[in-house]
Amino acid sequence: MEKTPLAVRLGEFVAALSFEDLPPAVVDKGKALVNHAVTVGLAGSQAERSQAGRRPVLVKERLGVRRVGPGQGATLWVDGSRVTRPGAAFASAVAVAVNNQCDSYRMLTHPGVLIVPAGLATAEGQGRAGRDLLTALIAGYEVQCRCARDFIPSTPAHGFRASPVYGILGCAATTAKLLGLDARGIGNAIALAASFAGSLIEGQRVGARDADFAEAQAARSGMWAASLAAQGFQGAATALEGEGGFYNAFTGSHTGDL
Repeated sequence: MEKTPLAVRLGEFVAALSFEDLPPAVVDKGKALVNHAVTVGLAGSQAERSQAGRRPVLVKERLGVRRVGPGQGATLWVDGSRVTRPGAAFASAVAVAVNNQCDSYRMLTHPGVLIVPAGLATAEGQGRAGRDLLTALIAGYEVQCRCARDFIPSTPAHGFRASPVYGILGCAATTAKLLGLDARGIGNAIALAASFAGSLIEGQRVGARDADFAEAQAARSGMWAASLAAQGFQGAATALEGEGGFYNAFTGSHTGDL
């Protein structure tokens, strides 16, 4: 029997997940992860590289005074300015990453750098409740970690940074969930994010600082993937495991499973 494509399965899982499905220990852990990311981001916010991440957002993506109701931008951490949601997530993600104090899954992936800033920016802009936010964040963590679980070592072996490569998938899932997309839409968001993924390790090898914003840029791209899916754009159902797909590109294998 032909298997259901991975992006479709993930979309169905994320769409079906509700706050009531979450065990108390998972809810507690989700709150702790939000607290950790925000605390680390605030601690890193005054670093020069964090300030450098905020400046282009303020120049290019500043919005006017906040209006009432959903459909808003988001608040830039520390600065307090209203900017686009992807801009807010980008600047916040740089601040979370800059001191290397972020959370970690199997050492080489850091879900909270992407998923928490994207989730907070989207939830604020959509006027979502805390339960909605936690559910979407936990769904995003599950997507990222499941997709990364068996392939983390082989990803840098092929020249790519594992954290942004897999984090974009979780970020797309969280954003799509908060946008209220159905299973098909969330699956498309994940598939589109798979097509947008990338981040080289060459900068780290030669001492460049592109790692400071690698996750931040992946967060932006994951959010855009969800926004495009919300407008009806489709990704390949087999974007993850297909012969010309994500796993083959980043790990040399197209036998990925969940």
